[in-house]
Amino acid sequence: MIRLACAFIVLCLAVQCWGMDLKQSTPVTLQIGPFVNAGDGVTPETGLGLADDIEASKNGGEFATVSSASLTHDESGHYRFVASTTTTSALGRLIIKSESSTIHVPVWHSYMILPSNVWDSLYSTDKLQVHVAEITNDLITAAAINADAIGASELAADAIGSSEIATGAIDADAIAAAAIGASELATDAIGSDEVAASAVTKIQAGLSTAANLTILDASVNVIEATLATPANFMADVSALATSAALATLQAAVDALNDLSPAQLASATDDIATLIAALNDLADSEVWAYGTRTLTSGAAPSAGTIAGAVWDATVSVNGATTGTMLNRVHAWGAGKSTKAGDTYTYLDADAVTEVYSATHTTSERTVTAP
Repeated sequence: MIRLACAFIVLCLAVQCWGMDLKQSTPVTLQIGPFVNAGDGVTPETGLGLADDIEASKNGGEFATVSSASLTHDESGHYRFVASTTTTSALGRLIIKSESSTIHVPVWHSYMILPSNVWDSLYSTDKLQVHVAEITNDLITAAAINADAIGASELAADAIGSSEIATGAIDADAIAAAAIGASELATDAIGSDEVAASAVTKIQAGLSTAANLTILDASVNVIEATLATPANFMADVSALATSAALATLQAAVDALNDLSPAQLASATDDIATLIAALNDLADSEVWAYGTRTLTSGAAPSAGTIAGAVWDATVSVNGATTGTMLNRVHAWGAGKSTKAGDTYTYLDADAVTEVYSATHTTSERTVTAP
């Protein structure tokens, strides 16, 4: 009687087994059962042909027959069932069942199909893919981080050092163009307070190494050798005498010619300095040049020189040299008259007045005609 009661309970509850996690689209061999006799609910069924009696429901879908299901009896009514990639293709809950009202009590198993990465992270050596793509926009913002949440006291000593950063991890290719510019740096972000004195010393020490000084010395020697040999120097600068360069030079000369008197006056100090420098040249510096050649212009004639002397202004009443000589000639030739204290000197025609002077006992006033 008790045995029949147990069988009835088994028939009502059937055989339900909760399975394990399965990897998506991966074949796997499962143990399903036990299959027991439908009459007594106890006796194992060991020789069942279940090829077309296995059904599967994927993620809440309708049950469908698992075609050509492979089942092999193991023991005590348990069978090895090979779930193919088709059976495990859908993520979510997978239910496998077998029912027969006359042969065995109903049997079903429930499994959870997981993505490959998740299954391998739980049961193998992979790791869950949790990176920036899984973080929604603006999930981490300044407002979401407490003040001083990340500071010197929160970071372990040497937490970020040369051994923590891979070689070549930070280079020109890893930094976007203009990623570090004036607009990205706060005002005074790099100043005397931000740069330690020892850092400057290290930078200077790095620049003034023996190797760098050797390179600089070699460069200076090349410059000195070039300047010491006029032929070398001319060969180096000959390429500058292009039509474009000469046009630029001509434009500069034209600009000088167009300077106004006011602009020239403003350059007086500079001109005076240059003249003073020329005046300070020693005789040896001038006569050190063995050859002096007039490069342009014809020699002035005697008439040109005489004309220039005749028209030159002297410091007597602002008169020219010619006027002064006329006055002396008038006085020497007796072509002068006196009216009171006023003396008048005439030209060779005894008519044109060239000079007039008034003399008194206390002063002398000279007036130009």
